[in-house]
Amino acid sequence: MSQGISHFPISQFLSRLLEETGHTRDGFVFALGYRNLKRGRRRLDAWMDRGEGDNLVLDQIAAAFPVIAADLGKAFAATVEIKAAEAYAEFLERCKEEAGTFVAFLNADGDVTVPSSIVLFGMTGGISGGPESRSRAKLLRCRSSSRSRSCRR
Repeated sequence: MSQGISHFPISQFLSRLLEETGHTRDGFVFALGYRNLKRGRRRLDAWMDRGEGDNLVLDQIAAAFPVIAADLGKAFAATVEIKAAEAYAEFLERCKEEAGTFVAFLNADGDVTVPSSIVLFGMTGGISGGPESRSRAKLLRCRSSSRSRSCRR
């Protein structure tokens, strides 16, 4: 099991608490009421090594040592703030790296076949060459300009 202590306030607080109580990590885990030493050490070591872990351990520490519960809460809050600031700084750094390597491109897939007559239909505004469409085209022109002589019957 790891014996490192991270730079986070919660880790520093737990390290001081271990020194003040005179317990080893194993003894501290047993003092918290854990019967399974591996599970207790894994949960305690997560907080001490990485500044994160199962909150149940913190609740058990606060219950076992009610005098330090407020200070434990402050250390936890400070750790959360530091982790959020570090995550944001990491996010900004990653964004800067991505912005430096970004290459703008346009992906245009063209057809290799000749367009069908629907293209001409769309380009002319829906007017094709049939007799019904000519009368429709005349009606549309008449609506747009009512002064035209060809629109009068």
